[in-house]
Amino acid sequence: MPVRLTSTIAVVFFLYSVESCFSQSAQLNLSSAETDVGGTIQLEISLDAPSNSQPASLQWTLQVPPAFKVVSVLGTKNISTAGKTLVCNKATCLVYGVNRAAIPNGSISVIKIKVDQDTVGKQHIQISKAFASSPDGKAIPLLPGNALVTVSSRARR
Repeated sequence: MPVRLTSTIAVVFFLYSVESCFSQSAQLNLSSAETDVGGTIQLEISLDAPSNSQPASLQWTLQVPPAFKVVSVLGTKNISTAGKTLVCNKATCLVYGVNRAAIPNGSISVIKIKVDQDTVGKQHIQISKAFASSPDGKAIPLLPGNALVTVSSRARR
């Protein structure tokens, strides 16, 4: 009986640990959009983190189809309110600050993308290589998001 009880306790502890790990993850969400060929879309990256796992810094890489050109990536009020700065080098972005303030949930970045004249249909944009750290510098699991962009041909008049 003691072996069976010990095994049961170990399984319960393991399941609690796994659930606890997943519940501590933050997520970067990416909005979807629709446009006509040659149009410009605006996507929003938002942070969704449990109150006990809000990051103080973030990093991600945006993967866009070759027919899309990133025009600008701007930080939102949530970034500046936390005393942070958003910098991007090509497709990789970093949110950092010289303070320990947590980045609040909600919109953190707005991305403008120009769509090529020859692109029609559904295109996928992904956030990859997503990292987050806590105010004390510890890694926080960060789940990357993705978006679907639908490009329609212009209606003929």
